[in-house]
Amino acid sequence: MAPRVECTSLSRAMGRAPRTPPQAWARIARGDKRLTTNLQKLGLGCVLVLLAVAAGAQQRPNSITFEDGEEGWMLLFYGSTLDDWTVYGDAEWRVENGAIVSDSGGPGLLLTVDEYENFEMVVDFLADEGTNSGVFLRTAAEPAGAEDFYEVNIAPPAHPFPTGSLVGREKVEGIEEYDDWRQLHIEVYEGEIDVRLDGDLILEYRDSSPIASGCIGLQHNEGRVAFRNIKIRSL
Repeated sequence: MAPRVECTSLSRAMGRAPRTPPQAWARIARGDKRLTTNLQKLGLGCVLVLLAVAAGAQQRPNSITFEDGEEGWMLLFYGSTLDDWTVYGDAEWRVENGAIVSDSGGPGLLLTVDEYENFEMVVDFLADEGTNSGVFLRTAAEPAGAEDFYEVNIAPPAHPFPTGSLVGREKVEGIEEYDDWRQLHIEVYEGEIDVRLDGDLILEYRDSSPIASGCIGLQHNEGRVAFRNIKIRSL
């Protein structure tokens, strides 16, 4: 909850009384433009202070609220280290400005230590133009083929499986590249996988012979990609 701001304190700081006295209302009624303008400025000042407080109270990246914790959400990345992740492949991973970043070293995966079965997860990503990356679900540590994992792809529109698609399984069309942070919201339950991009449901995939469980993986294939605000909860 944002801190409470008393406009009366702002009034005192400006050298005015916290309440408008009867004489002032009389002057307003007579059309005293100077007093009316001053009061309008005071009201605007209160609004600006409230907006500043609200902006400062926004949730920080790589954090969860008390309500999130009550609902079972847990962070997979706290914004400073890769201690809870394991590197597979040639991709080089680093933490930069509170995000997991990869832009060199070739294809590779960054995998969670734990395995997950039925879960809901959220991850923000920022991909340069032409980047090919993705989020692996229920993956083996060293998958041999697409049958060993589900991958929500991050790729250009010309790719066979553009952003939001499930590689080798179902294609999503009409998703353009975007030069700002985007959010994937993924639900995996039994053989059902639902994917939302920036709040819009873009994929509903059903597997009659689902992969039972596995790690969560961040993939780098080519280009530059960054991830942050990675959280998960069991279903």
